[in-house]
Amino acid sequence: MDIYSYINSKDVAVHCREIDKTWTPYEMAIIISRSNRTMDEKHAAWRELITDYPDMPTPKSLHYKSYDSLHVKLLEAIGCEEYSANIESDMSKLAKWLRSCYVDIPTPFKRGDILKIGNNTVFVLNSLARDDDEFLEEALRGERADGSDLTGWGYFTDDKGLVYGDHVGGHDCFEYYHGKLAEKDCMLHYLNLFFNDEIGVAALLTTQCRAVLKSYLSNDDFSIRSHGCSIPVEHLFENRLTHDEKEEIEQSNGVMPWVAGKLSKHQVEFLVKEMDESAETVQLILGDSGGWCLGTCAGIVHEENHYERTQDSRFNYERRAMARMILEAYDCTESGWYDIHTKTYT
Repeated sequence: MDIYSYINSKDVAVHCREIDKTWTPYEMAIIISRSNRTMDEKHAAWRELITDYPDMPTPKSLHYKSYDSLHVKLLEAIGCEEYSANIESDMSKLAKWLRSCYVDIPTPFKRGDILKIGNNTVFVLNSLARDDDEFLEEALRGERADGSDLTGWGYFTDDKGLVYGDHVGGHDCFEYYHGKLAEKDCMLHYLNLFFNDEIGVAALLTTQCRAVLKSYLSNDDFSIRSHGCSIPVEHLFENRLTHDEKEEIEQSNGVMPWVAGKLSKHQVEFLVKEMDESAETVQLILGDSGGWCLGTCAGIVHEENHYERTQDSRFNYERRAMARMILEAYDCTESGWYDIHTKTYT
């Protein structure tokens, strides 16, 4: 039996398969009962356990005593459900004893991961109950926990972008979130950066204030430039790229979001050649309101002006024009920059 296929989360299933996680027939029966499969599919899987796997006594759990035969209990559960599928009776409740039992299902998730449950609920993971070694040992001994304790603690955002913490259950249903985040969920992006040590606490707190104020005031002009609280441009929420978008940019040698609308791919390639830097480095420099890319362009204009004045054959009109176009894109000119040829600030 491919028991991994009965795990609700494809990411959890892949992880368990990779670490070669195995379970007893009793634990497999619990996993089947927790799955999103139809009743008929679950019954077929339980029958396969009875046919192909050895019988065993069921361990004592928090709510149930030990039973001598797993096979007998599974047959009872199947019979009860088939007899009273739509009737809420003591017999149908008896068939649900396996939703009430704890089973350890490892996950690949770590603190700070952006996860989802279903299609709509997105959160940042803080911890899982199974991360507590004492809890896990007691749960596996049947002294503590039941099927509702595959749970954890996560961070969510409300309609105004304010972060709050809450319990989040069913960790065998968690999956990585790869899609675009809604504007109100921008703090999940920054929490992810914080937990991965890519931004500090001051930047995180400042950004929370910014997000909430932006929500209340509906104003896009919320730069983050305070000393010690700055967010690198590539980490700003509005510049977050999905996996597919990153691949598309890499394959097409496209420009990053903070450059798009200002410079073309051809202009970025011009700077790459002039500055002898990678496209990624150039675009990171441009993220700081143009950064020292603008000084490079001003120097190019000064150099070409010098060549033109001295009737030097190296004069390149197109090179000067390109440098000026880049300066203009950032509301700048060659004026005010030091000219090494005239020894003055123009």
